[in-house]
Amino acid sequence: MHIKKIDGKWKVQIQVNNIRKTKRFESKKSASRWAEETKIKILQNQNLEKINITLREVIKDYIEQFTAHKKTAEKETKMWIRFVRDNPELVNMKISHIKPQHILFFKKKKGNDGKRITNYYLCLLNNLFRKCLNVWLYPLPLNPVANIEHFKIPKGRYRPIEREEYKKLLTSSDKYFRLGIILLKNTGMRHSELHKLTHNDIDPIRKKLIVRLPKNNKLRSVPVSEWVISEINKTKQLGSHHVIPFSQNAFALRFKRVLKRFNNPTLQIHDFRRHYTAKLVDSKMNLFDIARRTGHQSISMIQHYYGFNLR
Repeated sequence: MHIKKIDGKWKVQIQVNNIRKTKRFESKKSASRWAEETKIKILQNQNLEKINITLREVIKDYIEQFTAHKKTAEKETKMWIRFVRDNPELVNMKISHIKPQHILFFKKKKGNDGKRITNYYLCLLNNLFRKCLNVWLYPLPLNPVANIEHFKIPKGRYRPIEREEYKKLLTSSDKYFRLGIILLKNTGMRHSELHKLTHNDIDPIRKKLIVRLPKNNKLRSVPVSEWVISEINKTKQLGSHHVIPFSQNAFALRFKRVLKRFNNPTLQIHDFRRHYTAKLVDSKMNLFDIARRTGHQSISMIQHYYGFNLR
């Protein structure tokens, strides 16, 4: 875009690909506004054929251009893969044909799997359509996700682990599952961190565990008792590298089966982390020390989620 004053008027010239346009205005502000609006219209007209592509193709482009550069790229890519797999009718629709009622139908269907995960998918879809409109400049009639109301989830993340619940989980015949429950309750590790823990990360002299690949990509040490270390040593086998030698999904499935057997659908794996953090807050430990031990990125996160324990 070039703007210059000629004979008392502002001449503006724009060129988009092979299209060039020129116009004169009384003010520089009007010239700039016209140039921006005209540029967008030209790009939209050139993108008219792109509104006939399917949502599946748009998701593929979104993953390559945006998701791949995010910190949570691996997790978000898996989410998109599941979305494409579980919603064939929606992803095979042309993006220009997708309307709010289609998103509402998806919300109702996915809501049976959980409100939190449904809200996460709605955020992903909203970001995707915003990129279509604001970055790729697809001439869509509207963003079909923009006005879809999310599920309301009650605040307060603290879910205490009752002693009876803990005892029932420890009655499992699987020694590795039992060890996983012990580590979750006594270290506050995230589910993903538990399955990356190796025997080399155990320091029996200092009585600490080294968490090497947490969410914020930093190392941290978590103090543990001699009893926890002895429980880890009981399950140690020759040639075994990881403390819990099966996948994260396998552990989650076993956890659900045990809860179903005891008819306890409300308990979640992450509740052990909430329980551990809340106990540290109750002990009046310095918030910076708590964040260093639990791996929270800032004390504001602890104040937000566990602020009721600080009163």
